Amino acid sequence: MWDFVAHIHMDPVPKGRPVRSKFSSYTPEKTVKAEKEIKDQLNIIGVRKFAEPIDVEIEIKIKRPKVIRKLVPRGDVDNYGKLVLDALNGFVIDDDRNVMNIALSKRYAVTPGYVIKIKKHVFQTEGTGWIINWVY
Repeated sequence: MWDFVAHIHMDPVPKGRPVRSKFSSYTPEKTVKAEKEIKDQLNIIGVRKFAEPIDVEIEIKIKRPKVIRKLVPRGDVDNYGKLVLDALNGFVIDDDRNVMNIALSKRYAVTPGYVIKIKKHVFQTEGTGWIINWVY
C-alpha cells in the first residue's frame, strides 16, 4: 500500500549534466524548468514531507511518437529518475539519502508524465529462522 501517489502531467525530461564554464558551473535551463514544474504540480496536489526511510517507485511515461522507430523510448531511465528525486528532495522527501529502495520504469504512453509512488520502508531482520518486520 502506497502512502503517497502523484500523477505529474508534463513531458518527461532526463536530468541534464551540469554545464561548466571557465569560472562556474550551472544546471541546464531545461532541467531547472522541469524540476520547478514537478514541484508546482505537487504543491497544487498538497503533499506531506517524509522524514523517515522510504521506498519510491517512479513510472516515466514518454509521449508516443506518430511512428515508432525504436522500441525503447529516448533517454536513460536513471537520468529521468534523478530529476524527479532532485525535485522531491527537501520538498516531499526530507533527504534523498532516506530512499532505501527505488524502482524506475519508462514506456511510451498517450499522455506523457510521471507517476510517483512513495511508502514507508519496512525493515527486515533475519534471525535464527525468524524474520521480523517493523516500520520505522
